[in-house]
Amino acid sequence: MYPDLHIFGMHISTYNIMMILASLIGAVLVVYQLKQLKYSYRDQFTLIVIMAVGGICGARALNYVVNYQNYLEADKTIIVWEWSGFSLYGGVVGVVIMTLLFCKLAKKNIWLLADRLWMPFGIGFIVMRMGGCLLNGCCYGHYTKSFVGIPLPESRQKNPVICLW
Repeated sequence: MYPDLHIFGMHISTYNIMMILASLIGAVLVVYQLKQLKYSYRDQFTLIVIMAVGGICGARALNYVVNYQNYLEADKTIIVWEWSGFSLYGGVVGVVIMTLLFCKLAKKNIWLLADRLWMPFGIGFIVMRMGGCLLNGCCYGHYTKSFVGIPLPESRQKNPVICLW
C-alpha cells in the first residue's frame, strides 16, 4: 500500500494520480471511438465534458451517502473543493446516467455507443481499481495466509476505513 507518494518534498495521493490517469486514458480512448463513429467535434467535446461532470458528481454523491456521518463530524458539505471523498462506483453511475442523457438529447444510438465505449470504460476502471484503490489501501478483502495475498498496514487491519480525511 502506498496511499501517498513523497516526490521532491511534495505529498501526492496515489488515488488522485490514478483517478486523473484513468480519466485521461479513458477520454483519449473515448475520443478515438467517437471518431470511428463519425461524431462531430462538438458531440465529442460535449460527451467528454458531461461524462467528466457526471463522474465527479456521482463519485462525490455516493461517497457522501456512504460516509454521511464523517461529513457531519468534519463539518463538511457535499460540495468540498478537495481531491478527496470520491467513490469509484458512484463515478461509474454518474457517467452512465450522463451518457444516457446525452444519447437521448442528441438522438444518438445508445447501443452502438455502448458497444464502442465498453473498452475505454474497462481500461479506465482497471487503472482506477488496481492503481487507485489498491495503492490507497481503501479496498480490500478478507484475511488470508495465501502467498498471493497482499499484507495490509497494521493500522488498516485494526481500524479499516472507507474514506480518509
